[in-house]
Amino acid sequence: MKKIIVVIIFFSIAIISYSQNKFGDTTAITPTPYCFGVRVFTTNWGVGQFYLIKVNAKNEIVNIDVLGKEQFIRQAMGKEQSLANPDKINLFQKYGVNDPNIVSSLWKIRYAKYPYKTSDTTVGWTNNYENPFMPFPSQMKILKQYGFETINSYIYGDKFFKLLKDMEDPGWVRAYTEAGKHTEE
Repeated sequence: MKKIIVVIIFFSIAIISYSQNKFGDTTAITPTPYCFGVRVFTTNWGVGQFYLIKVNAKNEIVNIDVLGKEQFIRQAMGKEQSLANPDKINLFQKYGVNDPNIVSSLWKIRYAKYPYKTSDTTVGWTNNYENPFMPFPSQMKILKQYGFETINSYIYGDKFFKLLKDMEDPGWVRAYTEAGKHTEE
């Protein structure tokens, strides 16, 4: 009888230990249908609009809420509660983005010159001075990998952070700028 009790106790401990490891892992990322996103366009408050985007199982947008730039940065860094980052992970760090303020350069992928500064010589990366509010088709081909179907598309999730990481790379910026110099006729 003692052997049966010992076997039952041993078996119970093994099952409890297995279930603790299998289901009690608090380091796992909580799945969420929300993600961060952006649209690159101008407003009176600046260039670029940040969003909390809800997607369905097919990765289609079903709801959008506007976020301010600072609010987006705090939530993406895990410093503020967010539906898109419930585990408060530093998403910039996770995706290899060194400086969260790279979001301030998003306008450069769309514009040849900063649209709200007339005396400043700050230039964007498009080189399209005939239509300074649009990248060339050759540059749109590059942006397509990040989810841009048109320049007004929402880009979100992993692709958004991949774009931010790539924008920090001088080689990527050079290739993007050069793509605007060698356009198809």
